[in-house]
Amino acid sequence: MMGQLKQVNKKLAASEKLKSEFLSNIRNEIINPFASIMGFATRLMELRPEEGEKARQIGRLIHSEAFDLDFQLRNIFAAAEIEAGQVTCQIAQVDLYQLTTSVIKDYQPGAMQNDLSLELSFLPDASSPLMNFTGDADKIATCTANLLSNAVNFASSGSKVKLLVHRFDDTLQINVTNQGQTISEEDREKVFDRFVQLDTGMTKARPGHGLGLTVTRALAELMNGQVQLHTSTPCETVFVLTIPQLRAEGNMDLSPEANELFFSDDILL
Repeated sequence: MMGQLKQVNKKLAASEKLKSEFLSNIRNEIINPFASIMGFATRLMELRPEEGEKARQIGRLIHSEAFDLDFQLRNIFAAAEIEAGQVTCQIAQVDLYQLTTSVIKDYQPGAMQNDLSLELSFLPDASSPLMNFTGDADKIATCTANLLSNAVNFASSGSKVKLLVHRFDDTLQINVTNQGQTISEEDREKVFDRFVQLDTGMTKARPGHGLGLTVTRALAELMNGQVQLHTSTPCETVFVLTIPQLRAEGNMDLSPEANELFFSDDILL
């Protein structure tokens, strides 16, 4: 009995530590962009009419900070909705070419800032009828954006981030590959855990709050799919999102497997 109590206390302490780190991290991820946006906006108002180029530069910085903030908040809201069981699949015809090119375009500025190139390819060809897919466009876009954001954040400067859209039979597979420090075998499942970041602490070099991959896995499972992590070479990491084509029979209820708890204090003995 004492052994079980010690185990419960240990799990509780670990859970509280994760939550504390998450709250501290998310506070910075929200407050810092807001402060930057306010500062840039103030500077913009102080510019003289002839300082058009400076205005454009500041405008780009404001857009970058606002984009990052919007991305972080979307993941937080998605996590809360998933936990509450309020998420269903909205099934429609998805233009995979249009969806993925839009996501790539959003992350092009961040990639350029990190001296990265983005490569988007399709199998079969982008013009193929197979690039029309029955599924949930919003959730596929969210999963793709999270995987691409993760790849851009952790890729080595000067390398290439590749996104492959592979449609075969009734299945969609999206592979996101980046070169950089690979994830060890023991950490491959940890990256999908809520709040967990392998790069932590006050001096952590990478942005984020440790929810993106967790949200991606939950949404993939909601769509009867999965997301996996592979290492193809010593310096190459590949995230593979696999989703079956859904039948248009109205909304799909959230399955127990996809209803991952993000904020619960439940401790399993």
